[in-house]
Amino acid sequence: MNKIKLLFNQILIIDNKIYKIFYKYKDNFLINMLACLGNIILILFIIFLFFILPVKYGEKISIISSVSLLINTFIIFIIKFTVRRKRVYENNPILINIETYSFPSGHINRISSLIIPFCYYPLFSLFFLILSILVSFARMAKGYHFLSDCVIGFLIGIFMGYLVNLFSYLYVDNILNLLDLIKII
Repeated sequence: MNKIKLLFNQILIIDNKIYKIFYKYKDNFLINMLACLGNIILILFIIFLFFILPVKYGEKISIISSVSLLINTFIIFIIKFTVRRKRVYENNPILINIETYSFPSGHINRISSLIIPFCYYPLFSLFFLILSILVSFARMAKGYHFLSDCVIGFLIGIFMGYLVNLFSYLYVDNILNLLDLIKII
């Protein structure tokens, strides 16, 4: 038990050191822009765009991404309200009261959950990978998250994106058939 407590203390020390390195860039314009990415509205917009655009596998990618987003949002919500880790900087007028806790990062989780479903288009997967890293740095610089918040959010997003994609054969065709049926009605 003491080893686990020591490990968590070491993680907190590292989190604080890294936070202090990035915090000096908190007022940078690019940091401010990047920190907003990963918003659920923006992610839903990207998924919707792929659904309506005539691209190969667009509907399949959209369905897998939507299921991944739904499961990830639920998991992150449960973890946030179980762990209840306070944010670094709590006097932020932009933060919504629903998401008052920092661990794990929902923004990073949502972006990283798109990496695997978009594997049909490797450049998009690479884009979401790079974006999740950049947004992690921006969110740390703004004081919204610690490094461990971002890393765990990223890992959960990747893992759930992988699982949802792996088992997509169980549900994608049924959802597509249901959507076709709704179009007929």
